[in-house]
Amino acid sequence: MNYKIEISHKQHIKDIKAEETEKDILDLGLKGIEEVKSILLYEIDGDFTVKEITGICKNLLIDGITQDFKVFPLEKTTNQKNICPASKKKNNQWLVEVWFKKGVTDTVGETVKKGIRDLGLKNEVNRVKTGCKYILKGNLAKAGIEKITTSLLANKVVQEYEIVNSNKQSIVDSP
Repeated sequence: MNYKIEISHKQHIKDIKAEETEKDILDLGLKGIEEVKSILLYEIDGDFTVKEITGICKNLLIDGITQDFKVFPLEKTTNQKNICPASKKKNNQWLVEVWFKKGVTDTVGETVKKGIRDLGLKNEVNRVKTGCKYILKGNLAKAGIEKITTSLLANKVVQEYEIVNSNKQSIVDSP
């Protein structure tokens, strides 16, 4: 099964990366930004149950004091589009996901893959991929979001990005 994991700061914890990104957006001369959030992303492909993935999150991926996690199952398809430069606007909120391109070494992903084996799980880990999700709220036009993404959030040489809608529901929320 393939899972996507989102790791975010707990409500009372400052998101320094998001604060810096918000300042950088203002430095670009774009106005209308009200809030920025950053979320770490992991995509784990392996023969794991939801309970095992939850254990991986709690024992390897998060700091339980400062971070929460959500788990989403992903369907395996052979014809997935990875990059979607144009997208929809919903309630003045945009979601931008940034991932390494296929073929680019993801050292954090490789380290997580080793960490999963070190947890003693016997399951096969096919792949671990890492990325970042940004939630941008405010009065922002599509052109502004694309400028923010290509100027600040993604390095187009080694990363791809996708601007997505926020209607996905997680199957596991951290307690």
